[in-house]
Amino acid sequence: MKKIITTILLISISISFAQKTSNLAIKESLVYKDKVKAGEILAIYTSTNNLTGIVRESKKNILFDVFDTDLNKVHTKTIES
Repeated sequence: MKKIITTILLISISISFAQKTSNLAIKESLVYKDKVKAGEILAIYTSTNNLTGIVRESKKNILFDVFDTDLNKVHTKTIES
């Protein structure tokens, strides 16, 4: 009987911890119209000064874009592959 009560107690405690929520800051940007269609995103990195770099791959090129905190494009570079 002790094993059953202990098991039920452990399961109820683990369920209560699993249902805690976290808060995420989500920021939606305007629709971005790009001149080049990219097949997939290879990497995303955000630096300590809040610049976000995205590396994308198209059929013929590798695209590198940098965005600021307001999601405005700061820099772009196309590398032919």
